Amino acid sequence: MANYAADVLSWFVSIVTLFLTYAGFCIRPIWGVLFGCAAVISNPIFYKIMRNKNPLLKLLSLIPACALTALFLTMSPAKTVSEPAAALLTAEDGISVPADTAAAAGDSVSTSADTTAASGGSASASTDTAAMIDDADEHGIIPAASPVSTAADAASRDTSADAAVSPSEPGAQTELDVHFIDVGQGDATLITCGGHSMLIDTGDNNKGTTVQLYLTKQGVDHLDYLILTHSDADHIGGADVIISKFGIDNIFFSDYEQDTKTYRELMDALADKGQNYSTPAAGESYPLGDASFTILGPLKSYDDPNDSSIALIVEHGENRFLFTGDCEETAEADLAASGQNLSADVYQAGHHGSRTASSQRLMNAVTPSYAVISCGEDNAYGHPHAEVLNRFRSMGIKVFRTDEQGSVVATSDGASITWNCAPSETWLAGEPKGAAASSDVQKNDPVPNDTAAAGSDPGDSGSYIGNTNNGKLHLSTCSYLPDPKNRVYFDTREDAVAAGYDDPCKHCNP
Repeated sequence: MANYAADVLSWFVSIVTLFLTYAGFCIRPIWGVLFGCAAVISNPIFYKIMRNKNPLLKLLSLIPACALTALFLTMSPAKTVSEPAAALLTAEDGISVPADTAAAAGDSVSTSADTTAASGGSASASTDTAAMIDDADEHGIIPAASPVSTAADAASRDTSADAAVSPSEPGAQTELDVHFIDVGQGDATLITCGGHSMLIDTGDNNKGTTVQLYLTKQGVDHLDYLILTHSDADHIGGADVIISKFGIDNIFFSDYEQDTKTYRELMDALADKGQNYSTPAAGESYPLGDASFTILGPLKSYDDPNDSSIALIVEHGENRFLFTGDCEETAEADLAASGQNLSADVYQAGHHGSRTASSQRLMNAVTPSYAVISCGEDNAYGHPHAEVLNRFRSMGIKVFRTDEQGSVVATSDGASITWNCAPSETWLAGEPKGAAASSDVQKNDPVPNDTAAAGSDPGDSGSYIGNTNNGKLHLSTCSYLPDPKNRVYFDTREDAVAAGYDDPCKHCNP
């Protein structure tokens, strides 16, 4: 009778501990495991097997314990949500991450719950955009009410659940940022997409450190591509610094050689780093994160380094950005006649807004919505020229200028483009002042002379003018005369040729 009572009690304890096992798994898995073991041990069958002297039967007693544990692990409900998970926002109109996590990580995907509730929208304001606005503030730029908006403005207008797309969501498009860096009279453009980076040109000789610090501020420590459009100093001057400071996978460079100090410094930097450059062919395409770019030119060999510039178009979803370096009308005409798709949303004005570029034929092929002019304040060449600004204005093209607005940043989500500042509304042409800062630049882009262009009387000084810097010969009425200190005057063309000035200016054709 006593043994029977003991068995009943053991079965009762075993059943109770089974229920406790289930309850334990609802609270913490470890409790469920402990109660499960107690249920097995209190089972009379287990007790009898353990009393058996056969070791094999004792090992077999572990099977029910393992089976019960596996059973309750699969059948138990999900454990209680932890506090970090509870911080996740569950708003119906957006995708979010923990607010404290986003703040700590500097993630540009989501907003806090308060921000989401206040805006009634779903989109997120990226920290990159905030950094752009801070950069704009440094230059005194306040994005006032205008057709152009910041990423946060665009986000607040879209309240549909379908529009709330996070870059971390599978299939979402990573943003593309295009930084038109303010390097004064020169070009330097940083393009980043999904952790991949490309730099187009590096500014003048004294801007290498400026570009280096800008890249570092953007978190760039490695470049997938460095593209040097052509060999003028205001495009390759800072390249020696960039090559020495950054790891670079691919270097593309125009094949036009120049016997200048800047060009030699570039070659020395490449040799010191043990790197080579290549000249890509038109039609070749390369990946850049979720974006890609295609080489458009040069389409043939040119006598002028400007026309030899590498031209390319960057594509990101439906958005397109066109870069032509310092290509002038000759190369532009070849591009327009090539049959390539030149249409673009954003066009970096060729040759810093010079009248020798951005021809009507090219603009008809590109039809951009925006143009960015990279030039220096009060530069010696009068860039941008009035003819180009008037062409842009007549076509309804919104213009951004680094001489007025500092570094300009465009952000593409693959469907639309937002900016860190509003377009310029001055439409003021540059005023040439003094000699060019760089002899390499001056050699290929004479300083315009408005007085001569207006029709000054050449009789006092001679009808032909030679440029002592490069041996070019100009008519005295040419709008591209060199600085007065670099002029030599001749009465006849024969005298000029005899003195060695036998390279006629292509603009005035003396």
